[in-house]
Amino acid sequence: MTHFRISPAFIFTLSRYFLPTGKGYKKWCSAEGDHLQEFWCFLPVRMQVKCTDPNKNHVASAGGNNQMDPFHYLHLPDYKDEKGHKADIRGSQIALYFQHNLRTKSSVLIAINLMDGRWPGAVEEPQLRIKDVLQSNSHLNSMGNPFFTHLIYFTSALRWWTNALSSINLQLIAYASF
Repeated sequence: MTHFRISPAFIFTLSRYFLPTGKGYKKWCSAEGDHLQEFWCFLPVRMQVKCTDPNKNHVASAGGNNQMDPFHYLHLPDYKDEKGHKADIRGSQIALYFQHNLRTKSSVLIAINLMDGRWPGAVEEPQLRIKDVLQSNSHLNSMGNPFFTHLIYFTSALRWWTNALSSINLQLIAYASF
């Protein structure tokens, strides 16, 4: 926190991730003459994953009884993917902290992914995309817009939401056809 001069307001918001999502912006000058911009936000995400519990466990679980609570999963009993697996929709958040130095044109991005680690491919996907962009453009002095990393996280979150909402739509169609 001290090394990157992370705003205490971001840490406060991160420690209360279960409250409505926080966001913030701050522009300031350091003692060294650096002009810094800070921005932080929390991205709410929902993702379709393979159901790992038999149906009888869904009835007995607290998460199954609170399926409209965004911190619990949503079980889709009538939906099956192309391999015949039932699906759950899991919710989480990604905290993004961004700091840009206007004088040196350098940026710091700290991403704190609160997603379930049982799906490492999804959790690590935005980071791998950012790494690929930085490596493929390493010969450039500047990446242009320093917020390109946010765009990568937003597009990943949108794809996950689209997939989850499509699965919910198919579950509703299956329910209506009974």
